[in-house]
Amino acid sequence: MNQATDITVFSRDPGSASWLRAGGTVHVARRAQPDLADKGSAFLVLATASGLSAVSDFVSQANRLHRLRGLLVHMDMDANWLTQMLDRADLRTLRNCLVHSGSDVPQRVVEAWRCGAQNELIADITVTEKAVFALTCAFERLEVPIDSLVPLKKLSPEQRRDFQVAADGNYVYWPSADVHLDVDALRVAVNPDHRHKADLERIKRLADFGSRVRLVRKKHGLGRAALAGVPERSLRRIETGEVLPRAETLAKLAKSHGLTVVEYLNEVAEAAA
Repeated sequence: MNQATDITVFSRDPGSASWLRAGGTVHVARRAQPDLADKGSAFLVLATASGLSAVSDFVSQANRLHRLRGLLVHMDMDANWLTQMLDRADLRTLRNCLVHSGSDVPQRVVEAWRCGAQNELIADITVTEKAVFALTCAFERLEVPIDSLVPLKKLSPEQRRDFQVAADGNYVYWPSADVHLDVDALRVAVNPDHRHKADLERIKRLADFGSRVRLVRKKHGLGRAALAGVPERSLRRIETGEVLPRAETLAKLAKSHGLTVVEYLNEVAEAAA
């Protein structure tokens, strides 16, 4: 896991009101003050397609300052009108623009940045006849030929399109073949030379995350046996860096500490390893 960095989320998407909260390294702005782009070092912008004009000046300014990390556009109208809405707002199509239809994708992106894991988590994915197109929460685009993904080559086109992205973006899952692929697996499929670097980063990430989990547990005065629902052996493997916890295990860890998953991950990210 990378060190979390401060990020400001400027939101003009009404749909974010039910879930977007400031906390940890995430700051929230709902009005574009004249000097907002000068105050923060990095920005995510949430907007509706029909309301792009309301954020266009800020997006252009943040982009000129190289502080725009991503523009997340909620399609609240016919998708055929997206190009016209961008033109109306005098916005060029940005490389770090992500179009979505619900709240799961922007939530995934914001929480990934909150935890400093934007480079390791999947924001969104689509599958065509010949390739898997993935976008990380850091807006890195990956195009992976199906021929490079042996488990998917055996599936029919219909089965390939039947996939699920984990709520936290940790992996994408094809239930018909019981195949899980994370960002590193997709990168290795594109560039086999990435495997060695990925293995080294994984070892470092596992150890760092595990040590932070241990520090948070001790901070709360909990012993390994006190974490209900998480076997002591499993917790030891997490804390020693042997494995990373799955989403359901994270939920149990958070509950044992009296925290929500977001609050728990914030403490883990901020723990002094």
